[in-house]
Amino acid sequence: IVELASMPVPYNTDNTGQANSKVQPHVLTISKEGNDQLRQLDRLIVTMLKGGAGTQHPRWRSWLVRMVSQVIRIAGLLHAYKYGTGFLDHEITAETVERAIHLGAYYKSEADRILNNHTNNEVAENAGIIREYITRKKLARFRVKELRDGLRRRIQDDPKQTQTHKIKLALGHLEEEGVVSQDSESGKRSEWTANSQLWNDQ
Repeated sequence: IVELASMPVPYNTDNTGQANSKVQPHVLTISKEGNDQLRQLDRLIVTMLKGGAGTQHPRWRSWLVRMVSQVIRIAGLLHAYKYGTGFLDHEITAETVERAIHLGAYYKSEADRILNNHTNNEVAENAGIIREYITRKKLARFRVKELRDGLRRRIQDDPKQTQTHKIKLALGHLEEEGVVSQDSESGKRSEWTANSQLWNDQ
């Protein structure tokens, strides 16, 4: 990265023969095979987006939309590093594009990991809040609306998720632990039952 940053970027020259930063820089070209790889990547991303990828994380989704352009930028950097100051005399090869795609995939997987960890941590934290609340209130049966009203200040909407969605995710977490269960006897899936052991253990 340091070597790339220190490399001179050649610009077109004006009619005096001097480099002019206001003139558009030279344009790199990508080989036909490299372009084919980029089109294939673009089709894959479109398929992922149509399948709902990134719906829970708008920032991640917006990055996915721009992934092809980011891969092209990475390919340009790899190309410049490969040929040095003479990089304008060569087109970007399919091999370089493939390496750029691998790097883009690495960044995507890291984004997945970070966002999943963040989501899992938030779900666990909200589950703890709900568990403490239903234990303190000794709520044998309750609805999501009761939790929304009672935890309005502790679990709130944010740009990514509504309060209701956060509560439902946390309840799913508590259900897996056997702390709560959805009431199926009444036929009203919106009702929940708490394990009475919660306050018996106090």
